[in-house]
Amino acid sequence: MKKDLSIGLIEPYATKDGTLWGPRMKDLYSMVRLPSRAIDLLSAILSKQGFSSITTYNPLYNRYGGRFHPEEMRELAELDVVGISSITRTQPPGYELARRLKGLNPRIRTVFGGPHVTALPEEALQHGDVVVRREGDASLVELMERLAEDRVDPFLEDVQGISYRDRNGDIHHNPDRPFLASEDLSALPFPVYPAAVRKGINNSVVVTSRGCPFQCDFCAVISQFGCGYRFLDADRAVELIEHTLRQTRKPIFFGDDNFNARPARTKAILEKVLEKGIRMPWWGAQVRVEAAQDRDLLALMKRAGCTKVYVGFESTNQESLDLFNKNTSREKNEDAIRRFHEARLSIHGMFVLGSDADTVGTVRETVAFAKRMRIGTAQFFALTTLPGTPLTARYAEEGKVLSREWHLYDALHVVIRPAKMTPHLLQEEVFRSHQDFYSWKEAFRQLLSAPRERLYNAKIRIMGSLLALWVRCQVRGHRRQLKALESWSREVDNRYQRLWKEWGNRVENLSREVSHTAEPLRESVEEFMRWLRKSLEPLPQEFLPYCQRYVRPKIDSIRKLLAAAGCREEPFPAG
Repeated sequence: MKKDLSIGLIEPYATKDGTLWGPRMKDLYSMVRLPSRAIDLLSAILSKQGFSSITTYNPLYNRYGGRFHPEEMRELAELDVVGISSITRTQPPGYELARRLKGLNPRIRTVFGGPHVTALPEEALQHGDVVVRREGDASLVELMERLAEDRVDPFLEDVQGISYRDRNGDIHHNPDRPFLASEDLSALPFPVYPAAVRKGINNSVVVTSRGCPFQCDFCAVISQFGCGYRFLDADRAVELIEHTLRQTRKPIFFGDDNFNARPARTKAILEKVLEKGIRMPWWGAQVRVEAAQDRDLLALMKRAGCTKVYVGFESTNQESLDLFNKNTSREKNEDAIRRFHEARLSIHGMFVLGSDADTVGTVRETVAFAKRMRIGTAQFFALTTLPGTPLTARYAEEGKVLSREWHLYDALHVVIRPAKMTPHLLQEEVFRSHQDFYSWKEAFRQLLSAPRERLYNAKIRIMGSLLALWVRCQVRGHRRQLKALESWSREVDNRYQRLWKEWGNRVENLSREVSHTAEPLRESVEEFMRWLRKSLEPLPQEFLPYCQRYVRPKIDSIRKLLAAAGCREEPFPAG
């Protein structure tokens, strides 16, 4: 019965306008071409469980020049089930794909997975049939088994870890499925890259663990994989490395969120790699700064072929680090950088700009720090309220989220209001940071002074400089919108202050002559409200919820002023 179910697994790519057929978003992530972390593994898992008709679609590496093609749409529409794996920035094309497939084939079942829909399953179910929350390894298999038994009205009530709509359109959220234990991870099959993917990527990905014991405020890893650290045993991890190298000898990126979370295990893996004489290509891994304290680990990583560590330093501002719940310090970061350099490891630094403690000065000091400490490559992210994080819940409550246009959630577009600078100014500083770090001047400096990888670092700065200019052009529309929002906010504040200055003290000082003030005050308030409504018309619809939150405290205070002046009817139209 399972063999009769035809399944397609697809991972959409980011587009400039968030539409399925829109132009691809070319940004600083475009320099590294990686395989999917989800669909190739899920395909292997389903194949192991007896499903034989499975096709994976990664449009970035297709035969149509890396763009989603109508022919792929027709192929997908002929299947029984299509699983769509997305992150927040690629969710809008994923939603559109599901809707279009339903239009072509009303009987098709569309299934969403990934961190975004895990946080917002009810949103996703407006566009598709089922959401697989958190880890999908076991939930997807059980879901497919039920669909194979009955494609029209499957029994899904006891499938853990999913949300779905029943035949009546009612939404059901089944209990979460427990995260896989380490033994379960070690028992999973290995992903197999299709030929087009092997040809198109410039780095392969090896993931030997899940979860992270740290709980950074802005990170979505915890909601998706939990804070419990689970991992392949050392022998199985080495088998995965060998399996990957049999498919491609391209450089390896270890996709573990924290490769050094268990140093003894990391050492065991690397020692086995050396004992077996595995010829490793260049490779790098994500680590925390604590890895630098273990000189033996760094030496072992270098001997095993490691060339680069990817480290989330986030900021040089201690107040920002504390707000992020990063559990580190600037001094600790500086010491780690020196130790990584002593171990002859290149560093890719990741920084987050725009915390409530950040100013233009702290942002520019962060970039200066990255240059001064001779970090090889770097990314400067705009603080982004990804669904499901503590940061997002807090910022939503405080009215600091500017937009829920998900295609903008790429950490290059500013979507929040920081406390100590305007959103537009933060946007300018994000691009200034990249253009400062990736400049021809810095490329020349690398050629003259960098002790290692001078040619590579110079080349990457030139490429980064050109790409930063390209990105700046792609987001200029959003920059204009942020500037318009800034002008609107300033004018709202000015008009509100003038209104309060004219009437506030007068009303407070009134006693018996309240009635003489009520009507003129009412007219002033009506004029303010007419202007306010008119001022919202040119702003993008995506900003309206933020604008409403922005003016709400002002309107509340005006209401109190009117009440004090004896106005019986409020001059506030509905909405």
